[in-house]
Amino acid sequence: MTSASFLPLLAETTSEGPVRWPGAPPAWACVVLLAALVFAVRWIYRRERQKVSRPLRIVLGGLRILAIALVALALFRPERERVTKVIDKSHLVVMLDTSASMATTDRYPEASEKRILAAAYPEDGPEPRPGTLGLSRLGIVQTVLAGPASQALRSLADRFVVHVFGFDEELRGLASTEPAPGDVPPAEGTESEALRKAVLEAKATGQRTDLGAALKAVAREFLNRDDRRLAGVVMLTDGRDNAEAGRPEDAVAGLGRSAEDLRLSVVALGDPRLARNVRVDRVTAKDVVLLQDTPTFLVQLRQVGFDGATGVGARLEILQVAGADGKAFPTPRPYVPKPPPDVPVIPSRPSVQGLRLAPSNVPTTTTLQETFFQAGTYDVRVHVVLPEALAKDDAIADDNVLTHRLRVVDQTIKVLLVDGNLRYESWFLKNLLVRESRHPGDPRRLDAQVWIQSFDEGVENPHSRDLPALRSFPTTRQELFAYDVIILGDVDWRRLAPSEERSRDILGILKDFVAEGGGIAFVAGEDRNPTQYLDTPLQDLLPVSVRPTDRDKEGSRATSFRIAPTEIGRVHPILGMLQDGSPEGVDRIWRGREGWDWYWLYRARGGLKPGAVALARVFGQSSPEFLDDRQEPLVVFAGMGYGRGRTFFSAVDQIYRVRREHGDAYYGSFWDETIRWLATYRLLGGNKRYKIETDKDEYFVGETATIKVSALDADYRPLLEPVLRGLQVEGPDGKPLLGEADAARPDPEGSKGLYRTSLRLATSGPYRITVDPPTRDGGARAEKRVEARFATREAQDKVPDHEGLKALVRVGNPSSVAPRLYTPDELGELVAALPARGSERILDRKSISLWDTPWTLALVTAILAIEWILRKRLQMI
Repeated sequence: MTSASFLPLLAETTSEGPVRWPGAPPAWACVVLLAALVFAVRWIYRRERQKVSRPLRIVLGGLRILAIALVALALFRPERERVTKVIDKSHLVVMLDTSASMATTDRYPEASEKRILAAAYPEDGPEPRPGTLGLSRLGIVQTVLAGPASQALRSLADRFVVHVFGFDEELRGLASTEPAPGDVPPAEGTESEALRKAVLEAKATGQRTDLGAALKAVAREFLNRDDRRLAGVVMLTDGRDNAEAGRPEDAVAGLGRSAEDLRLSVVALGDPRLARNVRVDRVTAKDVVLLQDTPTFLVQLRQVGFDGATGVGARLEILQVAGADGKAFPTPRPYVPKPPPDVPVIPSRPSVQGLRLAPSNVPTTTTLQETFFQAGTYDVRVHVVLPEALAKDDAIADDNVLTHRLRVVDQTIKVLLVDGNLRYESWFLKNLLVRESRHPGDPRRLDAQVWIQSFDEGVENPHSRDLPALRSFPTTRQELFAYDVIILGDVDWRRLAPSEERSRDILGILKDFVAEGGGIAFVAGEDRNPTQYLDTPLQDLLPVSVRPTDRDKEGSRATSFRIAPTEIGRVHPILGMLQDGSPEGVDRIWRGREGWDWYWLYRARGGLKPGAVALARVFGQSSPEFLDDRQEPLVVFAGMGYGRGRTFFSAVDQIYRVRREHGDAYYGSFWDETIRWLATYRLLGGNKRYKIETDKDEYFVGETATIKVSALDADYRPLLEPVLRGLQVEGPDGKPLLGEADAARPDPEGSKGLYRTSLRLATSGPYRITVDPPTRDGGARAEKRVEARFATREAQDKVPDHEGLKALVRVGNPSSVAPRLYTPDELGELVAALPARGSERILDRKSISLWDTPWTLALVTAILAIEWILRKRLQMI
């Protein structure tokens, strides 16, 4: 039996055509022959001698004529055509949206919810599961289309050859009732089981939705097939399209007249009538903090339809997902702040209440804070909390929470402070750096050493408890690279070493120190810094353009000015100053805080260098002496990246003025954030010798991560080994993923010491990248974590687009069809309304002979025998 006999059929019928006479002469000839026969028989019987009555003669003549006619008809070979026909099932394509927006759980009006429940759980079906009203869009489709009580797929399989496809950014076949060549056909009544299983196993994980491309792919596949017709396309989707190629209806219209043959029917998910929605739009916070820090989470809420709503709140839900060693926990652990016994309670703000929502075009901002007393990795979930009266009108509940990944490290930043004299700025800064702690039990965040050039040889330089006092300025790469951040005050660089030549070499090492990930802060001085660094290696590290003539144009020191953060500075951590974290609050404190007046600054009239950013400029003075050559206010604070490191520049040497009436509350915050910002390279995924970088911090599942490691040897020079030893990646399950074939080797496109490898991230969750240097090198482990998840634009834009679906239906049907969208509870109505549109096919055609049978001969013989007997009785023979 061939596979053709397995083709799904709707029905088989047999019909017979009219009798045909292929051996008969033309009709006129038949009439002539019949007339001749009648006259011949009449002539014969009229010549009979016996006297026979006229009626008997007519009977005998009729019998003879009949016998002769039957023989003649048999010679005409009468036959009938018998045709066996079948009606083939037509194709029906079911397209199931598997994009991430289909994982959205909508709120429906009460009447709609009841209808959906009735369709999913009819009276004679199983009882609804707890939480049914919380079904996602895909969950509703799965329940209504393939649930235990649904007969939709079986009904479709009885009438069509059904093909189920999943689509998001591409079209994928999931199941079909069309048997492949050589396959054994399924038992009758079980054709729909494969369809049901495919629908129930579908996952809403697609990163993008391209409705137009999916429909065009279906058209290419089914509109030009010769075996059977396309009955139609049933699409189940929310209509959310985010393809970059244009509107989906335009893409389908490009098919021309063929678009009408799609006969598109759409089951639309979601309810666009519920246009009111509140969502957590953005959470801005640090990625890495130190132990016992209290990071601020700047939260932005956005809404549609809730202008001016009050009583809204926000709260933190914190889960620890990995320990201090970076290994993921099998199950996330709720975080409960537990300060050590000797640590005073640190104020935090894990929740806020009573917010008033801003208009829909303006974000509503607030801040939340929490203190972290255990090192590890945390998922900080920010929830928007709505009053009950508002919550029932919030169309999408899924976007009421947003997660920020935070790493808390128990790490000490090593700082070197260098100044020519113990001026006010360096006096207060050294006190801040070398003090034991802010309070008992506070972990060490900084270990600092101070070098003051003007100190007599017998005077001990300040230092932290766990570090020795410096007896001379560090001069070797090993000594300087051991620091994370170096702060340079009004230093005479020529006196850093016994000779000027050796001092210049130290400046070259400092330049390499920043290029390899260290941080340097320049605090301007009235005598030397920064003009003394002209024509030295450090000139390239300054964020501002320095000119020798800048010192000749210094203005009066009796005119006060204020400091105004720039747009970047208002959101920069350095200028945050322990405020509410909002850009407005940062700007307000710097411009208007009482007593924060300044009288001297280094006037960098050349302005910023390319690539540098101004964090703050002069405010409150329009005099030309406070403008640079571009007629912009002079730069006060600036930052710049150089190589893998960062540099910071302060044009004022009186930052300590922010201590007035506030002690170190603001001053400590300023320098704490500055030092951390400068040490970012080593805090994020590395240490003093190894730095791990990836092309992205967050990936989609299935993407390939490019991993680069900048490595220095024990002498802090680029590593030149052919293979980087000690590199490993642990998956979300904690198992190592890199084998020998994946070893990191020198990057041919990178600088010396840069190694590279790649890895496909096959599952969602955190990946831990580590470098464990050989024991003999004595290096510390470097670590970085990346996340593979489905945080896509598709997942963020979840509002259904039913108007776009109506346009699609209009294009994908003949003009006589009025566009209509079906709701999930109307799926049964849609299934019943689909026309079969089967194709008729002739299975067998043959001719049945009507004369070449024993009955024909028997009839002729019987007639002749009767005629002969009558003649015998009448003595006519």
